[in-house]
Amino acid sequence: MSLVAKQVTNYDLGNTSSELSSIKLIKKVPLAPKVGDNIFVPDNNKPNTELSYIAKKLVGGYATVQRVVSSCDEDGNILHFINVTEHSGYIEYRWEGFLAEMQEDLSKLFNTVNRAYLKSI
Repeated sequence: MSLVAKQVTNYDLGNTSSELSSIKLIKKVPLAPKVGDNIFVPDNNKPNTELSYIAKKLVGGYATVQRVVSSCDEDGNILHFINVTEHSGYIEYRWEGFLAEMQEDLSKLFNTVNRAYLKSI
């Protein structure tokens, strides 16, 4: 998964200097994954409340991206919502502001051998 730097620009109309000088790097954020990519997902210790007749626990780990849906928030920022094969039909994860920031910590918690799965409770 490649990384991209989020940028903030502050343009001064009277400034003739290069636009590059106005770019400030905030932090590196992983690009949204594509279908077929592997990412880490967290545990969900609550039973799935939408399907109350099936009590499942979503166990975190390494998972394969099954679907990516793009959307815009009220400020026009692009958001990506991710479904993984291992939790298919049970949860949709938001990439920006949630899963993207968790990848490093989750990679330490789970390794690529520990696949995510559904567990009956």
